[in-house]
Amino acid sequence: MAKNAGAKATREDNSYWYDSYDSSSLLEGSSELLIGYEIEHGKFARAQYKFDAIVNAGKVMEVRDMVVGKYGKPSGKSGNPSVGEVKYTWKLKDGIQVEVSRGWPDTTVYLAYIHPANFAKMEREMKEQDQQQENEKRSKQNKAF
Repeated sequence: MAKNAGAKATREDNSYWYDSYDSSSLLEGSSELLIGYEIEHGKFARAQYKFDAIVNAGKVMEVRDMVVGKYGKPSGKSGNPSVGEVKYTWKLKDGIQVEVSRGWPDTTVYLAYIHPANFAKMEREMKEQDQQQENEKRSKQNKAF
């Protein structure tokens, strides 16, 4: 999907939860696009663009305004866009949730498209995989003594 739109794959590998792309040719100002799928049915769960904003606290408002131009006013907002963590949320008619967020003190901005049910399933699958790996590690260690 992303490659068809002109993104250059930096990692496409079924052994990772997310495929990674150079998104600079897709969305101006972005540097990376991650696309995640739930494993059981291979359905889309989450896509996230990264906007590097080296010491530019205002970048989050630029990305927010870009999304407002496409989807209108956000349905939710938390935090302060001038300083600190901030998140804007849109709920689209097809069930997709769009988020523009920034942590702090890192001013990197993220634009995410999330399918809530598939993303929740993906997170459960990730947690189950982590637990399985931990159990295997413990089992190997127990055999050592």
